[in-house]
Amino acid sequence: MSSLDPRISTLYEKIHNLEEDMEAVKSLLQKLLSEGGKIDLNLTVRELAVNLKHAGNVTIDLDTTNTGGQVIFCALKDLERKPFTWSEISAKLDERGWHMPSGTLAPTLSRLVKKKLLIKEQKGYRLPSKVTFQGADV
Repeated sequence: MSSLDPRISTLYEKIHNLEEDMEAVKSLLQKLLSEGGKIDLNLTVRELAVNLKHAGNVTIDLDTTNTGGQVIFCALKDLERKPFTWSEISAKLDERGWHMPSGTLAPTLSRLVKKKLLIKEQKGYRLPSKVTFQGADV
Protein backbone atom coordinates (compact mmCIF):
# COMPACT_ATOMS: atom_id res chain seq x y z
CA MET A 1 0.00 0.00 0.00
CA SER A 2 3.06 2.29 0.27
CA SER A 3 2.86 3.18 -3.43
CA LEU A 4 -0.57 4.77 -2.96
CA ASP A 5 -1.17 8.48 -2.77
CA PRO A 6 -0.65 9.51 0.89
CA ARG A 7 -4.24 10.79 1.07
CA ILE A 8 -5.57 7.37 0.08
CA SER A 9 -3.28 5.66 2.61
CA THR A 10 -4.60 8.02 5.30
CA LEU A 11 -8.15 7.18 4.26
CA TYR A 12 -7.44 3.44 4.55
CA GLU A 13 -5.96 4.04 8.00
CA LYS A 14 -9.04 5.98 9.14
CA ILE A 15 -11.34 3.20 7.89
CA HIS A 16 -9.23 0.62 9.73
CA ASN A 17 -9.40 2.71 12.93
CA LEU A 18 -13.17 3.07 12.55
CA GLU A 19 -13.50 -0.71 12.29
CA GLU A 20 -11.46 -1.11 15.47
CA ASP A 21 -13.60 1.51 17.24
CA MET A 22 -16.78 -0.31 16.18
CA GLU A 23 -15.44 -3.55 17.65
CA ALA A 24 -14.66 -1.77 20.93
CA VAL A 25 -18.20 -0.33 21.07
CA LYS A 26 -19.65 -3.77 20.33
CA SER A 27 -17.62 -5.31 23.15
CA LEU A 28 -18.68 -2.56 25.56
CA LEU A 29 -22.36 -3.01 24.64
CA GLN A 30 -22.16 -6.75 25.15
CA LYS A 31 -20.65 -6.20 28.59
CA LEU A 32 -23.39 -3.71 29.54
CA LEU A 33 -26.11 -6.06 28.33
CA SER A 34 -24.63 -9.00 30.22
CA GLU A 35 -24.87 -6.90 33.39
CA GLY A 36 -28.61 -6.41 32.82
CA GLY A 37 -28.58 -2.88 31.45
CA LYS A 38 -30.88 -1.63 28.74
CA ILE A 39 -29.47 0.11 25.71
CA ASP A 40 -31.22 1.80 22.80
CA LEU A 41 -28.75 2.27 20.01
CA ASN A 42 -29.21 3.22 16.39
CA LEU A 43 -26.01 3.04 14.35
CA THR A 44 -25.74 3.75 10.69
CA VAL A 45 -22.76 2.22 8.99
CA ARG A 46 -21.80 3.31 5.52
CA GLU A 47 -19.26 1.85 3.22
CA LEU A 48 -16.80 4.01 1.39
CA ALA A 49 -16.36 3.59 -2.32
CA VAL A 50 -13.62 5.47 -4.16
CA ASN A 51 -13.65 5.80 -7.93
CA LEU A 52 -10.28 6.85 -9.28
CA LYS A 53 -9.83 7.82 -12.89
CA HIS A 54 -6.51 8.68 -14.47
CA ALA A 55 -7.09 11.71 -16.65
CA GLY A 56 -4.23 10.78 -18.94
CA ASN A 57 -1.04 12.58 -19.74
CA VAL A 58 -0.78 16.34 -19.85
CA THR A 59 1.79 18.03 -22.04
CA ILE A 60 3.32 21.34 -21.02
CA ASP A 61 5.41 23.15 -23.60
CA LEU A 62 8.41 25.10 -22.35
CA ASP A 63 11.23 26.68 -24.25
CA THR A 64 14.35 28.61 -23.38
CA THR A 65 12.90 31.92 -24.55
CA ASN A 66 11.14 32.19 -21.17
CA THR A 67 12.43 32.00 -17.61
CA GLY A 68 10.59 28.79 -16.68
CA GLY A 69 12.03 26.94 -19.66
CA GLN A 70 15.51 28.25 -18.87
CA VAL A 71 15.35 27.02 -15.27
CA ILE A 72 14.08 23.56 -16.25
CA PHE A 73 16.67 23.31 -19.03
CA CYS A 74 19.52 24.10 -16.59
CA ALA A 75 18.13 21.69 -13.99
CA LEU A 76 18.07 18.91 -16.58
CA LYS A 77 21.27 19.61 -18.50
CA ASP A 78 23.62 21.40 -16.14
CA LEU A 79 22.56 20.03 -12.76
CA GLU A 80 21.87 16.53 -14.14
CA ARG A 81 18.45 16.21 -12.46
CA LYS A 82 20.02 16.42 -8.99
CA PRO A 83 18.53 18.57 -6.21
CA PHE A 84 19.76 22.15 -6.32
CA THR A 85 19.74 25.35 -4.35
CA TRP A 86 18.70 28.80 -5.47
CA SER A 87 22.35 29.88 -5.80
CA GLU A 88 23.28 26.78 -7.83
CA ILE A 89 20.55 27.31 -10.42
CA SER A 90 21.35 31.02 -10.52
CA ALA A 91 25.00 30.25 -11.29
CA LYS A 92 24.06 27.77 -14.05
CA LEU A 93 21.68 30.30 -15.61
CA ASP A 94 24.48 32.90 -15.56
CA GLU A 95 26.86 30.43 -17.28
CA ARG A 96 24.38 30.12 -20.13
CA GLY A 97 23.97 33.89 -20.41
CA TRP A 98 20.48 33.83 -18.88
CA HIS A 99 21.12 36.05 -15.88
CA MET A 100 18.05 36.37 -13.68
CA PRO A 101 17.96 38.85 -10.83
CA SER A 102 16.46 37.53 -7.61
CA GLY A 103 13.26 39.47 -8.30
CA THR A 104 12.80 37.32 -11.41
CA LEU A 105 14.26 33.98 -10.30
CA ALA A 106 12.30 33.69 -7.03
CA PRO A 107 8.86 34.08 -8.66
CA THR A 108 9.92 31.81 -11.52
CA LEU A 109 10.86 29.03 -9.08
CA SER A 110 7.58 29.55 -7.18
CA ARG A 111 5.59 29.38 -10.42
CA LEU A 112 7.34 26.13 -11.42
CA VAL A 113 6.57 24.65 -7.99
CA LYS A 114 2.89 25.62 -8.35
CA LYS A 115 2.82 23.98 -11.79
CA LYS A 116 4.36 20.84 -10.22
CA LEU A 117 7.41 21.08 -12.51
CA LEU A 118 9.69 21.54 -9.48
CA ILE A 119 9.41 20.26 -5.94
CA LYS A 120 10.42 22.54 -3.07
CA GLU A 121 12.62 20.77 -0.58
CA GLN A 122 13.97 21.84 2.78
CA LYS A 123 17.24 23.05 1.25
CA GLY A 124 16.33 23.87 -2.33
CA TYR A 125 14.49 22.30 -5.24
CA ARG A 126 14.39 19.15 -7.32
CA LEU A 127 12.75 17.89 -10.45
CA PRO A 128 9.81 15.54 -9.86
CA SER A 129 10.86 11.93 -10.42
CA LYS A 130 7.56 10.86 -12.04
CA VAL A 131 7.50 13.63 -14.67
CA THR A 132 8.94 12.85 -18.08
CA PHE A 133 10.94 15.61 -19.70
CA GLN A 134 11.44 15.28 -23.45
CA GLY A 135 13.22 17.23 -26.16
CA ALA A 136 16.33 19.38 -26.16
CA ASP A 137 18.47 16.24 -25.86
CA VAL A 138 17.43 15.63 -22.25
